[in-house]
Amino acid sequence: GGGTSGATAAIASLSVEDKSSEGAVAAVETVQSVAENGEGNSAVAVISETGKAAGLPVAAEVSAASSLVAGSAESDSAAVAPVDGPADSEHAETETASSGELTFVEKLRRPSPAFAGAAITPPTLPAPFLRLEWLDSQATADVEHPPMPFADSPIFSVPVTASRLLTRDTAVKTTFEVTADLSSTSLDYEPGDSFGVVCRNAESEVGAVLHRLGLQDKRECCVRASVHPDTKKKAASVPVHYGGVRTVQYLLSLCVDVRTVPKKLFLRALAECTTDEPEKRRLLELSCREGAGEYQSYVREACLGLADILQVFSSCKPTLECLLEHCPRLLPRPYSVSCSSKYCPNQLSFALNLAFSPSPLHTSASGQRPGLCSHWLHSLTAPLHSQSNGTAESSPGGASCPPPHIEVFHRKATNFRLPADRSTPIVMVGPGTGVSPFVGFLQERQHLVEQQRQAQDLESNLGEAWLFYGCRNRQLDYLYRSELEGFKASAALTELVVAVSREDDTPKSYVQNEIVRSGKELGRLLMDKNAVVYVCGDAQNMSKDVAAAFTSVIASHSGCSEAEATAQLAALRKERRYLEDVWT
Repeated sequence: GGGTSGATAAIASLSVEDKSSEGAVAAVETVQSVAENGEGNSAVAVISETGKAAGLPVAAEVSAASSLVAGSAESDSAAVAPVDGPADSEHAETETASSGELTFVEKLRRPSPAFAGAAITPPTLPAPFLRLEWLDSQATADVEHPPMPFADSPIFSVPVTASRLLTRDTAVKTTFEVTADLSSTSLDYEPGDSFGVVCRNAESEVGAVLHRLGLQDKRECCVRASVHPDTKKKAASVPVHYGGVRTVQYLLSLCVDVRTVPKKLFLRALAECTTDEPEKRRLLELSCREGAGEYQSYVREACLGLADILQVFSSCKPTLECLLEHCPRLLPRPYSVSCSSKYCPNQLSFALNLAFSPSPLHTSASGQRPGLCSHWLHSLTAPLHSQSNGTAESSPGGASCPPPHIEVFHRKATNFRLPADRSTPIVMVGPGTGVSPFVGFLQERQHLVEQQRQAQDLESNLGEAWLFYGCRNRQLDYLYRSELEGFKASAALTELVVAVSREDDTPKSYVQNEIVRSGKELGRLLMDKNAVVYVCGDAQNMSKDVAAAFTSVIASHSGCSEAEATAQLAALRKERRYLEDVWT
């Protein structure tokens, strides 16, 4: 099953046009934001097949972008004089854990003993560049969303007609499927495509930020952003998502990502908005080169966002302009389509896990922070979990509530699609939610099977289709079990191989193990029948292990060395016969 977590070395759907450093930075920020400390889906591709086919040096771009994102914070300015530690009783007599040691919050907030008596060199304070014009009460906010990254269609508000749980209550992860009605839109897609879902920051977090900024009574006021005429920032411009007339509520709810880990330059700017001297000193420590280890331990690895920083540093009161200048964009969440428009006309379905991320500031027993989009969707569609008729449960008065709506758009297509020649064999590998796009593949093939039966065509020209699926326990988290077994029974699916890793009295097995066991048949399909391989799921471990398994299959079938088999697999990638849709 899938989600992204701290995707600092990943890249999402980087297109051919995005080869510039600016494009690379945008791509890295896309992954970091969509990662949302544990949020995402198979549509978040580490390697874009489009960019890959064009020879895009992904690793180099990520490295360059990472340097621009993180390294740019290291430009030196005047050193800050040494201090001897906390200066007042409020910070010296702080709350401690029961063991007598400082809590995480206090370690984060208090000046570090490691820098006591030492000077530090914070980065140069970024030049402000935005000016906000506060409009009168007669102003009307723009209703259309700004352009979305990777969008290939307008944004449509569509009703959710169904939401069903795909796992049992006792499963390790909760996975559910959302289905929306597209009949009122012009949206079109093919299996393997993905959609973006426009999500919002949690209202509680937006409210906390508004309160800290002193804008809780101005949330519905309209503002217009422009470049400050006196700015010293070179080539300054208003980010596209701040364009037009927007309410303060809209900017903080839909435009800025308050959960993404703040960069060092942002912490440097926040220090200037902090009145308590020990808190200001600590923010300077976390932003300076000497404090790189502390920043890594207490900010980056802790996955702290803006709302967390403001919670801990209570005297920090930034301006709205400061937040807009430094907060990354809140990006839509991409999800792979799990249906076929031919098999399910005017319907869009996608599956996702309820995501969580570690949070030392979260007060729940598990110490986990709920994922932003997944929990919003789960809560929004909760009334439909046991329904299939497209309406929410009846209100006490007996009237049926209107279905909830979500805003979606079609994302630019990749090469992760069925072969144009339907006689070409396919091999699909998708453990957990990685199976989602393959449900759409198989629905498409099922549609062709039914067409042939209606035409009484006894000679099917469909190529073989193999699916390697993995789950922990078939009784708890075997996603789409009835559908997959139905595809197998109807001949839309030739072979269904299920690997289970947490089942009593069953040897632990993963998809890569089953690929090796089926090596003889797969070697025939891949090397003799020109099959296309599709891999969807985790990039950190699974996709690498699967690639190694197919390398072994090729070596065994061709009687060649591992190095030669690796070269053959690379050639298959180049020919777009080994396609990946993977995430970290």
